[in-house]
Order: sequence, then C-alpha cells, then structure tokens
Amino acid sequence: MKKAFRSVCNLILLGIITLSLCGCEIKGKEVVFTTGFAGNEVFRINDLSCSEAEVLVYLTNIQNAYEGVYGAHIWESEHDGVILSDDLKESVLARIAGIKSMYLLSVDKGIELTESEKEKVKKAASEYYGSLSKKEKNLLGVSEDLIEEMYTEYALSDKVYRTLISDINPEISDDEARTIIVQVIFIASDNRDSTAETSYGKRKAYNKAMDVYRLATEEGADFATIAAQYSDDDELIYSLGREYIEDDGYLPAFDLSNGEISNVSECIDGYRIFKCVSAFDREETELNKEKIIEKRRREAFSEEYDVYVETLRKQFNEELWKDISLIRDEEVDTSDFFEIIDKAIS
Repeated sequence: MKKAFRSVCNLILLGIITLSLCGCEIKGKEVVFTTGFAGNEVFRINDLSCSEAEVLVYLTNIQNAYEGVYGAHIWESEHDGVILSDDLKESVLARIAGIKSMYLLSVDKGIELTESEKEKVKKAASEYYGSLSKKEKNLLGVSEDLIEEMYTEYALSDKVYRTLISDINPEISDDEARTIIVQVIFIASDNRDSTAETSYGKRKAYNKAMDVYRLATEEGADFATIAAQYSDDDELIYSLGREYIEDDGYLPAFDLSNGEISNVSECIDGYRIFKCVSAFDREETELNKEKIIEKRRREAFSEEYDVYVETLRKQFNEELWKDISLIRDEEVDTSDFFEIIDKAIS
C-alpha cells in the first residue's frame, strides 16, 4: 500500500525529472525554530519563505489526484505504523523544500527565465487561479500573484537542472545497455519466507520446477503455453537490462541465445526457467541507454546540489506544521496544479 502511495504521489507531484532530486530536509539534523516566524510561515531556507498556502496547494492537489484513483478512505490507512495522510504531508514538505533550494541555486548560478518563459508561467498561473472556485481560493488562502510565484520557482527548479546537465553526455555502449527479452516460468516455494535448501517448500518447488523444465524442453513443446499453465507469475515475458544480472536469480537469462532455454535457476522465493526471445533487443537497448544517461546526469548534478544544500540555513515552524491537515471538502476538488505548469514549461 505504501509503495503504491509513494509511486502515485511522486508521479503526480514531480512531473519533471528535476524534482526527483529535490530532497532538501527541513528537520533531521537541523535545529528546529518555532519563534520569529510570520503567522503563516511553515519554513524558511535562507531568506526564502514557504507559506501555509503553498503547502495547502501542493497537499490538496496531490490529495485530490490520489483520491480520484483510490478513494478518500485511503488517508486513514496505516502502514508500518505510519498513517498515509502524515506520510503525504512529509513528502510535500520535502518536495517544496527541494524546489525552494533549486530556486536558490538558480539565483546563485545566475539562471533566469526568458521573457517568453515568464509569459508562459504567467499564463499558467492565470489559468490555474481561474480554475479555482471562490471557496477553494478562500480555503487554500491563495492569490494569483502567489500562484505565479510558485510556478516561477517550479519552472526555475527545472531550468537550473537542465542547464547544469546540458554538457553531461556520457557514452553508453551497446553492451552496457543491452536489453534482452525472455519468457519466464516461475515456480514459487510453498513457504515464501524460507530460503533454506532443506526446507520442505524449497524441495517441493524444485521438484515441480524440474518437472516443468522437462515438459518445456520436450521436442515440439510450446514454452509460452507451459508458462501460462504452470507459472506462479502473472507476467510471462520480461524485458531485462544489465541491472538484473546480479539481481535475484536472473543471471542465467543473459547467457542464452535466441530460442534457448535455461536450466532451472534458484531465486529467493522459488525457481525460474527462462527462454530467450531476443538476446539483444535494439529498441529496448536504445531506450535503456537514455535511462542510463539520465541516471548519470542526475548523479552528477546531485553531487553539486548536495554540497550546495549543506550551505543553506533552514528554519522550521513545527507548531504551525502540526496544525496543517488535509482539507476534507467535496467542493474542494482542484487537482491540476502540476499538470498546468508542466504543460507550460515542457
């Protein structure tokens, strides 16, 4: 549940790759200040402030987008002792802090929006603010100027990232990015938590896997049909990059030629049998190259960003933060704050 929650929230909140880097912590090892704040200030990073209204805009848009998929009941769910509504608040806090930090970095680097970009941000702010009902404006406590300011910081957090990675173009070889396509038969142990060679579940699963292997390697056998009948995995075909080589039980798949079937391969919770559909998928390999390049760029940027964040002063209004909660009102259904600005700056 929590994994799905984080995935959906990140997808809705981030939109652009930049924001996945914005992990500036407000609390943690920092001293928490609860005095000297204006009444609506949640935190400050250097002299840049975050208001309660900004938090509510982020919080409410993600909340409504998520409820549109999973329903309003989800917020009272608990996972590992954490209520998901509290988890959402912490995620929003970290993301806004990240955007503020990226904005400050853009100022430090002298990176600005062009006049054309400013106009797009202004139009996006007008569009979003115009979509809000009077009640939503009042409950969120926003003005059109505040939305434009938030969109400006959001756009600059994207631009500073893209500017600083523009010269980072690592060469990725076909071998490093090689992606294979395999059909897989997975036989699960009865006891998914047991990894002992002598466990009953493992022995039973191994015997079954060997029986299935013999069926799959018989002359004229159709691997896909056998997989559909015997596999304990709903997914029967996988696209695997080299990152899977050292993962749980996938190594044998990378030694196969087209059409070849592997021996039974042990994994943590059972056994796998692979049939190679393609030992080198060109299209998937090219896509994987792009993923690897983007990962290298993020890593290179993070080195500079992390050092910069350490230099920032962070102050947090814990008392106000405790009082902020989700807005529970059917008439407050705004959910396109991120969609509008992403479209404007894409």
